[in-house]
Amino acid sequence: MQGYGHILWVTFPFWVIGLVRCIRRSKDPSHRTLIFATLAAPSGAAIVDWGITRGLVFIIPATLMTALGIEVSIQWLQNKRPKFKTAVLSIIMFTLLTGFCFFMLGDALQNGPTWTTDYGLEGMQYGSQQVFTRAAEIAREQPNTTVLVSSTWANGSDVLLRFFADDLPNLRMGNINAFAQDYRPLDRNTLFVMTQEDVDFIFESDKFTDITVEEVIDYPDGSPGFHFVRLSYVDDIEAILDAERAARQALLVEELTLNDQTVQVEYPTLDINEIGQAFDGDTTTLIRTLAANPLRLVLTFPEEIRLSSVTLVIGGAPSRMTVTAMADGEVLDTVVEEVGEATVFREITLTFNQTLQIDQLEVEILSVLDGEIAHVHLWEVILE
Repeated sequence: MQGYGHILWVTFPFWVIGLVRCIRRSKDPSHRTLIFATLAAPSGAAIVDWGITRGLVFIIPATLMTALGIEVSIQWLQNKRPKFKTAVLSIIMFTLLTGFCFFMLGDALQNGPTWTTDYGLEGMQYGSQQVFTRAAEIAREQPNTTVLVSSTWANGSDVLLRFFADDLPNLRMGNINAFAQDYRPLDRNTLFVMTQEDVDFIFESDKFTDITVEEVIDYPDGSPGFHFVRLSYVDDIEAILDAERAARQALLVEELTLNDQTVQVEYPTLDINEIGQAFDGDTTTLIRTLAANPLRLVLTFPEEIRLSSVTLVIGGAPSRMTVTAMADGEVLDTVVEEVGEATVFREITLTFNQTLQIDQLEVEILSVLDGEIAHVHLWEVILE
C-alpha cells in the first residue's frame, strides 16, 4: 500500500519502549523469547533477498512488542495520573486504532487502483475479473470463436480462468509468442486477449497482418490494458520461421584446452555462462541454451584420443542423450540413453562397446517434454 509500511509508523515509539522492557527483563523466558523472535524474523530475507513474504514474519514479534510498549505506557500514565482509568484509556486506544483502520480501508478502496501504474506481472497483476468475465461473455456469444487469453500478466492465470469460466471449451490460455515462434493454424475465428506489450510485439515482429483491435479494457489510470485482437499470418510466414529455426540451430565455434589439446568446440547460443563451464570439472557450474532444443556439441580433436565413455551431468528434466564417436569422418559408435524426471541433477554415463580411437565427438541432449524452442541445461561433460 502506497505510503504505508507494514507497521504503523506512529507506533514506533511504543515498539522501542517494548524492546527496552524486554531487554530489562531478559531473564524472564517470555521477554527473552520475544527478543529472539525479533532477531530471527529477518533471517529469511537476509540469507536470500528481500521479499514481502520473507519480511512479513517480522510483523508478529513487532506487533507483540508494540502492544507491550502500549501497555507499559498506559501503566506509566496511570501512575502519573491515577484519575485515568484503565477502561477509559483502553477505549481511547481502541478508538484511535480502529479509526485509522477504517481510514486506511477507505484510502485503499478509493485510491488503491492508482497507487501504482505497474499493473502487470511485477506489479498489481490487475484485470482478472475484468478480462476473464468479458472473455467468457464473448466465448458464450460466439461459440465458433476460440478466445485465447495471454498469461504473461499474472501468476497462476490458468487458475483464474478456471474460477471465472471453467465450463467453456472455446476459452483457454494462449500467448501470441507461441504463434510467432512456431507455425500454428490461425484464422479470423481466433480472438486473442493481449497486453499492451503483446500488441507492441505483433507490430514489431513483422509476422502478422490484418490486425484488428475489437475492444480495449483500460487500466484504472486510463491507459490501455488488454486488447481483444484478431489477426493473420503474413504470406511468407513459413519461410520466416524456417530462417529463424536455422539461426537457432546454428553452432558457434570456440577453442578449448581438453586432454592437453586445443580442441574445437561447436555449440549453440547460450544465455547462461560460457561453453568452457561445461568442461571445467566443476559440477556446480552450468551452461544453458538460449532457445535450442536439443543442445548439440561437436568436439573436434587435432589428434586422436582414446575414449570409452562420456558422462553428462544434467538436471532433473526428462532427457534423451546421444553421443556419437567418429574418426576420419566415419561413425564408429553411437550410444543413446533416455532418462525420466528427477528432483536433483544427476550424472549419466554413456559407455561405448569398446575403447575407441576418435578425432570427433558429437553430444546431443534433448529435453523430451519441451518443443524445439526451450532452455536445455548442462552442468558438465566428462570424457573417460
